[in-house]
Amino acid sequence: MITLSKLNKVCKLLNKYCVRYVVIGGCAIFMHGYERTTRDIDLLVDVSDKNIKKLKKALKKILPEACKELKVDDVRKNIVVRMVGKDLIIDLIGKVGSIVYNDVETDLLIQKVKRIKIPIAGLETMLKLKQGIRETDKKDYLFLLGKKRYLEQKRNKVRR
Repeated sequence: MITLSKLNKVCKLLNKYCVRYVVIGGCAIFMHGYERTTRDIDLLVDVSDKNIKKLKKALKKILPEACKELKVDDVRKNIVVRMVGKDLIIDLIGKVGSIVYNDVETDLLIQKVKRIKIPIAGLETMLKLKQGIRETDKKDYLFLLGKKRYLEQKRNKVRR
C-alpha cells in the first residue's frame, strides 16, 4: 500500500533532480480528498530523453534494480512502465489516451506534504483520466464530479 510518506519520498527525489512529472491515479485522487488506498504511484512524465535520464537518476536511489533495466525510450514505446522494488511500485506513463505531460501543465495543483511540493493533475484533467470502465475509475469519477459541483456552487455563492 502506498502511504503519503512513500509518495513524499518519491516526489522529493524527483524534485531534487528536476524531473518533469505529475501524479495521477489513486494518489492524485487521495490528494484531491477521496480517501482510498492504492498499491502504486502513477506518474505522467515528460518522455523526452533528457527527462527520462533525470528520472532514472532520481529513482535509482530507491529502485536500483528496476532502473538498471529502464531504457530511455521505454516510456515512449510502452503504455505503462512498471518499476517495482521492495514495498514500492511506480508506474511511469507517457500518455493516457491523448493526454500527455504538456497537456497537464495548465491544470496542475501543487500540494505540499512536509515541505515537499507534489504536482498533482488538476480536477479537469483527473475527470478526463478517470472516464474508464474499471469500477475504481467509476467511483473516482463520481467523487471528482461531486467535488467539481461543490466548488462551482461555492464559487457561485461567493459571487452573490
